[in-house]
Amino acid sequence: RRHFAAPARCGTVLICDEAELTAAAGPLFAKAAAAGGGSSSSSSSSVQQQKQQQQQKQQQQQQQQQKQQQQQHQQQQQHQQQHQQQQHQQQQRQQQQQQQPQQQRQQPQQQPTNFPVKLEVKGGVPVHLYTDDIDADTKQQLINLARSGIAVGFVAAMPDVHLGKGATIGSVFASRDFVCPNAVGVDIGCGMCAVPVEGPLLRKDLPGKKLLAIQRGLRSSIPTGSESHDRSTPAMEATMRTLIAQHAPTPWLRQSLTSRHSRQLGSLGGGNHFVELVYDEEDRVWMMLHSGSRNIGNVTAQHYDEVAAKQSGGRKEALAFLRIKSKEGQHYLTDMEFCQSYASENRRFMIETFAEVVKKETGRDTLWDQMVNIHHNYCECEQCRYYDGSGGGQWREEQLWVTRKGATSAKSGQLGIIPGSMGTGSYIVRGKGQPDSWQSCSHGAGRSMSRTAAFRTPPTTTRTRTIVTTTTIITITKQ
Repeated sequence: RRHFAAPARCGTVLICDEAELTAAAGPLFAKAAAAGGGSSSSSSSSVQQQKQQQQQKQQQQQQQQQKQQQQQHQQQQQHQQQHQQQQHQQQQRQQQQQQQPQQQRQQPQQQPTNFPVKLEVKGGVPVHLYTDDIDADTKQQLINLARSGIAVGFVAAMPDVHLGKGATIGSVFASRDFVCPNAVGVDIGCGMCAVPVEGPLLRKDLPGKKLLAIQRGLRSSIPTGSESHDRSTPAMEATMRTLIAQHAPTPWLRQSLTSRHSRQLGSLGGGNHFVELVYDEEDRVWMMLHSGSRNIGNVTAQHYDEVAAKQSGGRKEALAFLRIKSKEGQHYLTDMEFCQSYASENRRFMIETFAEVVKKETGRDTLWDQMVNIHHNYCECEQCRYYDGSGGGQWREEQLWVTRKGATSAKSGQLGIIPGSMGTGSYIVRGKGQPDSWQSCSHGAGRSMSRTAAFRTPPTTTRTRTIVTTTTIITITKQ
């Protein structure tokens, strides 16, 4: 019993079945025939024929209407089925997208299990390689460090390890008695900061005009290159006073501090430092930046490099060291810690400025309790557990000074940031506390050649490095 839409006499559309439609039409046709009474038989017969013809036409029209209505009804049903199917597919995709980040947070990407590769060094400590993609010059630089007598236990090389000026970038080592200013580097405390926007603010909420407005706001409020703010704010001056009170820097560093260093709080610097707006695998918007201690870190590093070269008897600047228990060694550690705190505050000032610009354009606040602010060029005294292969081999646990030169701390449960190369995704990670890496992970995408060589070399191939299992990937962000 198929259903059709039949025109009623009031002009509306009624829904009835085929049997009801036929029964309703019969009396109506009978009334039309009875209305022709009083004519002759011939005329009445012709009238009846005309009426029959009209009835047939009406029936044909009704049948055509019924067919059209049936076709329309079938089309509507098909459209509804297609719409329901599309909705179901969309719901499935959304569920998969929601489940995918959860899986990525719970399990790291598939990784090889043969790391670290342990390279035995004659006359030195072993080198733990977390990559099989390493050039000869970089390997030799690591071997030189392993033989220097500075490192205890082993030297670890992260997946993004590459040749550095003096010290190997992507290297981690621990020392009981020495600190190497050149290994910490000229940008003491350089690191990363990232924080999500409240809401959540999604990628679709930022059309091109808003992105351009945010870009203009950042360019006008965060100095880049060698520039500083025109004047220091009360907050900047208060921060400098707090840092001096907390760390009690040496008289040399106090004399080196000028108003410029207050005005450089909240400034980016140059090189590979960046400020960017990114979105994660759930399309939530994050703010991310890369910067360090600016001029004061550079001045401090150069000063103590010269002091270390004298103390280590004219040793090559690359491996010049200071004895930790010496007056010069203590002075360096004090001023180094000041610069590391300065770098953290510099990133904090910038990310707060970033948040103000984003709020002005979107009205959204920042989820400050989820902020990650970490170093990847620094030295710190840590409780370490490591296997000492000398003297028969045994596990040791002691306080050591760990130097991370282009490496991120990955203690158990600790959050870190591994930025990708320009235009590729970055990673928010959680440390696993693996002792074979000095509880560390990579600090970026790495490089296959020096910057100078890269400028001279046309792009030909893309090299991919593995993020090994010293961390768990929490969030993947994209530009």
